[in-house]
Amino acid sequence: MVIPEVAHAAGFDMSPSLQNFLFNIFVGGVLLGKWMNFLAICVAVIGVSNFDLVKRT
Repeated sequence: MVIPEVAHAAGFDMSPSLQNFLFNIFVGGVLLGKWMNFLAICVAVIGVSNFDLVKRT
């Protein structure tokens, strides 16, 4: 004999709202990662350009 609540809980089904929420968190993490990568490259370029000055006479 199968209890209906247990049988229903075994097949986890997400609501469209929850799917959108989790997808938005995932996409936000990807975009944040790309932004942090871009920021790190900019900081590295500025750091090297300030460290290795060109002396012109």
